[in-house]
Amino acid sequence: MKKRTEAKQGVAEFANGQFYKEIGIKLAERRLNQGWTMSALASKTDIHIGKIRNMDAGKIISLETLSTVLRAFSVDPGKFLPEHSGNIIDLVPGNIDLEAIDQTATKRIKTCSAQLMRVTKSILEFSEATGIPDTDEPDSENVEVLGPTYSAASRVEILAAFGQRVRIARTLRGYSLHVLAQRSNVPLNSMYVLELGLRNPTMETVYRLAKGLECPVAFLIPGIHDDPTHLQNLDYVAYALETRSLVRDLARAISVIDATTLVADTILD
Repeated sequence: MKKRTEAKQGVAEFANGQFYKEIGIKLAERRLNQGWTMSALASKTDIHIGKIRNMDAGKIISLETLSTVLRAFSVDPGKFLPEHSGNIIDLVPGNIDLEAIDQTATKRIKTCSAQLMRVTKSILEFSEATGIPDTDEPDSENVEVLGPTYSAASRVEILAAFGQRVRIARTLRGYSLHVLAQRSNVPLNSMYVLELGLRNPTMETVYRLAKGLECPVAFLIPGIHDDPTHLQNLDYVAYALETRSLVRDLARAISVIDATTLVADTILD
């Protein structure tokens, strides 16, 4: 019942298109104050003039369009958008020391990665030598994804940066994609493509995710307020937390390797 109520509240913020109407009015005022025509704004942002007209008319606005326009106006999303209600807590747990993220820590991670690569190579060589078939499922269609994007400089990077921030916040909260989809009332299949930066969400979806993540809406929206260093540190912590959750799987893999070694030693004897 609680989840249904939260979902209804999320929709209520956008009831009757009021959110988009108010944003459209505020953006139109900004444009006029700048002395820009719709055509001028379209030219400066490389957004089709039809979208500019729809924005002025209070119709649905996507994340990509709003982020691009706010950047053109040099406006901080956090000072422009109405914040969602609810408990907003710091994304970083109090016991995590961001200042401890230095070159030494990074080198240790690289060392672990190199060791895992050597183990993986040895296992593959063992499989090839013994003729053991590959049991992995066939690779799905490869998707080209941008690398870390801490400061979106183009419209293409906006969606990648948004998806990255959703992943960071989700990982720091300890939520799976399934849990976040339920908390945000966003379809699970949409969550996958959103985190990959392959879908341009409406602002309603952005607000739903912010509520589900209990984080400020502005955190998810790339803009002039971005602090690349802080975002990079958050990303580092998120990956570290995700890696710790994978340690259990690694421990199981080690037990399998030990068992395989024992069998191999028995055969050789």
